[in-house]
Amino acid sequence: MLPRRNCSPPRRTSSNRLGYAEAQDELAERAEGNLWADRDRLVEDLKRERERAVQLERGKLEAHRNVYRLGREKLETQRVADRIAQERKETLAAKDCKGFFRRSSGG
Repeated sequence: MLPRRNCSPPRRTSSNRLGYAEAQDELAERAEGNLWADRDRLVEDLKRERERAVQLERGKLEAHRNVYRLGREKLETQRVADRIAQERKETLAAKDCKGFFRRSSGG
């Protein structure tokens, strides 16, 4: 069997403690820098998303305007078509009446 080794951590000298503290400080600075970089990226993402939302809302409003305009144009086109159909019906009825009177009068 192997002899047991002392498993307690080695004693740190003041030089070691200073090095450890400097490493912790550097690690904290890197973490803070990463957090600020993430924050800046998220702020930019948020700005882009807000601009996109504004553009989408403008597009939605424009689409509603187009639907309204097309609806009005459709109604106007239907009115014109109905008027033309009525005029044609009246013209055909007038022609039929002239033909009826000619036939009945022997003309």
